[in-house]
Amino acid sequence: MPVRASPSTMSRLLRDRRGSAALEFGLVATMVLALLLFAFDVGLSMLQYAQLNVAVRAGGQYAMTFPTDEGGIHAAVTAALPSTLQAAVTTTVGCECLADGASGSGICGGFSGSCSSCGAGTTQRFVHVATNVTTSTWLTSPLKITPLATPSACYVARVQ
Repeated sequence: MPVRASPSTMSRLLRDRRGSAALEFGLVATMVLALLLFAFDVGLSMLQYAQLNVAVRAGGQYAMTFPTDEGGIHAAVTAALPSTLQAAVTTTVGCECLADGASGSGICGGFSGSCSSCGAGTTQRFVHVATNVTTSTWLTSPLKITPLATPSACYVARVQ
């Protein structure tokens, strides 16, 4: 036959408040820790995006001097990145060749092919350097979570 608790025992247990502070701390600390980890992860992603922008500018500056050296442009972008991001960078270089009075796209992805293939009558040449990097932030790597976005940057430079 099962043992039943008397009503006085049940009321005594319901009134007992020992340990409630520890329970509340555990619940609140879990939520605060999750928010802090998320904020850290977002901050790390923003840092990587800023580092990528600096690197793509370095590649664009190199492209202004050597617009046909795609390997050198990629090397300039890679050298400007921190070592943790260097292995995961992808750089795309292309040109937009315009005749006098024509207007360009001014955006990355609007380029057409190699910088050495501009034909006769070309008076304006724009080098587009588009770079993206596959990153793994502090939370996405150990938890095997796919990152929400792939940081990418673009630089358009007019060359002579």
